Amino acid sequence: MWETKTMGAANPHAFLEVWLYHDETKDADLKEGKRHAHIILVVPERLTLESPHGMQTLFEADPEVTTPRSEFLFRIQEIRTDTQYSGELHASSMSGKQWGKRECCGARVLDLASEFLRHKGPKGELPAPFFRFGALFFPPKTPSLRTFYSGDDPEKKIQYFETLMRMAIKGVLHYGYSDLEQVYPKIEVTILGLILDGDEHLKRPIDQDRVIERLRGELRPGLAISPDFEIRAVDSDPKTHTPGTRDYDDCELLQVADLLLGAVRFVADGSYHGLCPPETAAPKLFAKLGSRAEKMAWVYLSICELLKKKAARLRKSPKAWKHSGHYRSFTISRAELDGEKWQFWEVEWEYDEGSGHLLPLFPDLSY
Repeated sequence: MWETKTMGAANPHAFLEVWLYHDETKDADLKEGKRHAHIILVVPERLTLESPHGMQTLFEADPEVTTPRSEFLFRIQEIRTDTQYSGELHASSMSGKQWGKRECCGARVLDLASEFLRHKGPKGELPAPFFRFGALFFPPKTPSLRTFYSGDDPEKKIQYFETLMRMAIKGVLHYGYSDLEQVYPKIEVTILGLILDGDEHLKRPIDQDRVIERLRGELRPGLAISPDFEIRAVDSDPKTHTPGTRDYDDCELLQVADLLLGAVRFVADGSYHGLCPPETAAPKLFAKLGSRAEKMAWVYLSICELLKKKAARLRKSPKAWKHSGHYRSFTISRAELDGEKWQFWEVEWEYDEGSGHLLPLFPDLSY
C-alpha cells in the first residue's frame, strides 16, 4: 500500500479520475416480490490530493498522486497467488456446501474491497483508495411501464433498463462524493468510462445518449464526464482473457462488482440469519458446511460486517457514522414508480445482536 499521512490542520482537496463497473441481476427475491438491481462499483484510476491555495497541509510541496485501481489489481493477484486460484469468482459459480479455493479467494477479495472503500484510514490517514459502490433495486415491470415508456416491447424494456442504470450511476456518484468536507473541503470527480459485464443479453450496444449524455446535465458541480468517455463491454470470465491485459483487469473488477451485488442480495432477501458469528472460526479449506447459505455468509462476511458497522454507528449517533472512514462508501436504494414519477428510498439496516440477524429496513410502500 502507498505511504499514508495523518490529517493535519488544513485538509487537502481531492481530484479523482474514476471508472464505473456495472453488474445486474433480475432475480432479487425481496419480501415485497421479485426485483431487478443494478450495481455500480466506482474505481479511481488516479487520486490526486492538493493543498488549498495559500494553506499549509500535509501535501504543500507537491500534489500526492496515487493509483488505487492499479494497487487494487496488484493486491488481487497476490490473493490469487496465495490461494492458488485463477478461475471465476462469480457468486453463481460458488455452488454446493464445500469451502474451496474459489470461496477462500472470493472472501479475501471482498475483505480487500471493504478496505478500499475507505476515504480515510482508521486514524484519519491519507490518502485512502476512495472506492464507492451503489446498488439500486427496482421493479421488473410496473403498471405505468406501458404508458411511461410508450410500450412494453423488447426495445422499450431495454430503454427501461438503461434509464434505471443512469439513475444508479447518478445516485452513487452524488451520494459517495458529497458531505465529506470534514476530510476533503473540495472533491472533483471525472468519470472516464463505463465497463459492462457483456452486452449480448441486451441484443444491442448501450445507448450512450440515454445513459451518459443525459447524465451530463444531471450531475452536480464537481462531477464531470470526460470528453474521452467510453463504454466497453467485457466478458467477466477470466479464462477468456490474457493476464496483464486491459480486458483481464476489467474482468477482475467486474467480478468484484458481482460479488458485492451478491452480498447485498444475500442480506436484502433474508438469507443472512446470524450465520458465521464472530466467535466461530473461519472454515478450513475443503470443509463442508451445513448449507450453501452458511458458506456464502462466510464469503460475504466483510460486507455484512460493513452493514453491521453502519447500523451500530447510526444507532449510537449519526455523528459517529459520519466520522467513519466508510461513511458514504456505499448506498443501497430502492426505486418505485409513483404514477409517472420515480420515488427513491435509501435502505437502512438493523442489526439484532441477540439473534445475530441483519435486516434491511425497506420502506413500507403499500399505500
